Amino acid sequence: MVEGTIKTETIDITPDISLFPKIGKSGYTLTQSIAELVDNSIDARISDVLLEINIVIQDDFIIVEDNGSGMDRTVAENALRLGYSKKVNALGEFGLGLKSACTSIGSKFTIRTYPLGKSEGYEFIYDEEKWLSRGEKEWKDKLNIFNKDQQKCGTWIKIELPKRKINKQRKKDILADFSKRFSPYIRSGEVRIIVNRDECDSEVIDLSEEGRKDFEIPVESGKKLHGWYGLMKKGSDKGQYGFTTFRRGRMITCYDKIGIPHHPTVSRIAGEIHMDYVPVSHNKKEFETESGEYKDVVILLTQEFKEIVRRARETSLASKVTEVIKNETEAWKGAIVESFHKELKDLVDLPPRRKRSANEGDPVGEVVIEKRDPRLQDSIRRAIEKGERTRSPRDKKQVIVTHFITIAGKKYLVNHIYAQLGENSGWKEYEYLKEKGTIEVVTNQDFPAYAITGDIGFYAAIHIAESLAEIIGEINGFDVKKVGEIKETLLRRAAKILDQFREQLNIAN
Repeated sequence: MVEGTIKTETIDITPDISLFPKIGKSGYTLTQSIAELVDNSIDARISDVLLEINIVIQDDFIIVEDNGSGMDRTVAENALRLGYSKKVNALGEFGLGLKSACTSIGSKFTIRTYPLGKSEGYEFIYDEEKWLSRGEKEWKDKLNIFNKDQQKCGTWIKIELPKRKINKQRKKDILADFSKRFSPYIRSGEVRIIVNRDECDSEVIDLSEEGRKDFEIPVESGKKLHGWYGLMKKGSDKGQYGFTTFRRGRMITCYDKIGIPHHPTVSRIAGEIHMDYVPVSHNKKEFETESGEYKDVVILLTQEFKEIVRRARETSLASKVTEVIKNETEAWKGAIVESFHKELKDLVDLPPRRKRSANEGDPVGEVVIEKRDPRLQDSIRRAIEKGERTRSPRDKKQVIVTHFITIAGKKYLVNHIYAQLGENSGWKEYEYLKEKGTIEVVTNQDFPAYAITGDIGFYAAIHIAESLAEIIGEINGFDVKKVGEIKETLLRRAAKILDQFREQLNIAN
């Protein structure tokens, strides 16, 4: 208490009656609002009885009805109080969901509840216009009491005077969302959800032959993280991969990237994560990411998902470099080498070109070499990172046209490969190996731009041209601007002569 205080008085801090309709402005989508009501139904399910939730969506109203235990008078009255909740280990715990959901959808809602084993039921009608016109500070309203069959139980909610456009065609969106959101309950046979007479099925994810791996990670005080994960047969280029996260059976997020990189190379990873002890926001739309519990979960899951992230990346990168891509890369490389000899005579010492092939019919400056392995094993990848370049034969033959350039009187074989060099490495690396007579150009598949490029062949062509330009620049002491001009010159000329090299590859293959 402040020094000099002479007395203490009581003040009235009752919320203004406008707070009730304002809580509906919490950013809920229509689907999220209806899901809040379904959450309450699930909390009220009767043990060993299939909970049936029937949802009716029309242009001017929405009904959500269940056959749960219903609410007695005390529970019904408290359910209407903002912030009141005594639920423990349940989906609703903040005492805001029912009111927020209803008022976000419409300006009027009616709740009728039939408590199990009771002879009386209760009805509450909220009308926003009447509520705001009362001009009273007291938060009081009427509760209607009616006679009922003792065997009848459940809760019926009707929301009218919609604040947003409601189209019954939204049924498809809601069914799709609920198949994911309430999948654990539907899958276990505890809950049946009907939307405009169509039943909601549990989400089925099309996984690869490896199937799913269940996991359980114990944490302190008997708590645990658990769920499953696997690789989908097809990845998503729209970000629809990652995990559906749950807290006490309620979906909090979908396509969550917790514990895995947010990167297209892992776009086949999918699964469920149950984090029952991690705190969430009051509207239950997200976890409290700054909490200690959440940060610990990130560390644990990152470790758990290491192997599947590695497999996802290897599968993604291997599948992206197809035979068509390899041929296109070879065509670009040939065109760039041709451009090198035609455009750069005044910049470097380029003596007359000689035939390099034993076959007199082969084009000048080109030889046909042995087949190559498009996949880089771990040992090869490590060798690349050390500056060594290793190539292994493969079982299936592939004819590749390989190209030489001549610098300062010495010929160099220009090679290109795709390899994983790490996200922190540049988008390309090259080695100018004078003693071996090779120039090795590597396109880094881990560089973020690689996963989103629409033209991998041209992407690699930039690296080849850029590498040759940098080598020429280093030999001649050119500045960065001049090196850039050389790269552009090579690419510009190569684009004009590309078709002939595509044709040669097609003939060779």
